[in-house]
Amino acid sequence: MADLIFFGQFIDTKTGASGVAPTIDINRITIADGTDTIVVTGGSPSESRNGVYFYRLASASPNLYDYVATFKTASSSVDQQHLAALGLVLPDANISALPLAEDYTAVRAAKLDDILSAVGARTALGMASANLDTQLAALPTDQDVRDAMKLAPTAGTPATGSVDKHLDDLLTNTGGAGATSTVITITDGTNPLDGVEVWVTSDSAGSNIIAGVLSTDTNGQVTFMLDAGTVYVWSQLAGYNFTNPQTLVVS
Repeated sequence: MADLIFFGQFIDTKTGASGVAPTIDINRITIADGTDTIVVTGGSPSESRNGVYFYRLASASPNLYDYVATFKTASSSVDQQHLAALGLVLPDANISALPLAEDYTAVRAAKLDDILSAVGARTALGMASANLDTQLAALPTDQDVRDAMKLAPTAGTPATGSVDKHLDDLLTNTGGAGATSTVITITDGTNPLDGVEVWVTSDSAGSNIIAGVLSTDTNGQVTFMLDAGTVYVWSQLAGYNFTNPQTLVVS
């Protein structure tokens, strides 16, 4: 709970109007559903100076309600006889009386749900009639997305030509899928080179990688599983210029 104070200033020909004896009406708006309730009718504000009047509303609940007031005077000398005012929480009010995030949890969920339904977003997004927090918790996992990419009727079985099949090939077939174990040695012309990145393609343009990338060991060697035929070997290591590709006949 907290006390609210409302301020209003009446003006008479550009200056504050004193002694106009105003009253005040206050309405309370429920944050959760917008219900409008009268809480004060014909209250008696106190006069400050320079045409300023104030009214103190005790035991308000700003975490649950918004409050709006109207200062009213019957004086015909003022420029405006009705003045709207919003309530301010008094500085000495307990912090616990101020709105807290958890107070709005149910309201937030309900309002977001109403908005999504109103604009047709729920149907467009395929969302069930639950609040947004529930929907977020039900988002697909990374494995769900991965399975969806397989483009196959059975989850876990990637279809030929699918993105996931290519990913699986990259992960499992870096050494090649051929029938012949083929050792390739990379040197600088004399000594074996360690850490050279080597890969094999089926074409001289290097478009279709069939094995690799693997790195040479301390003996400058990598081992690929290749099928019989002509293939093309590519090498790369910082500080070295290799002639790429090198033609290799596997038998």
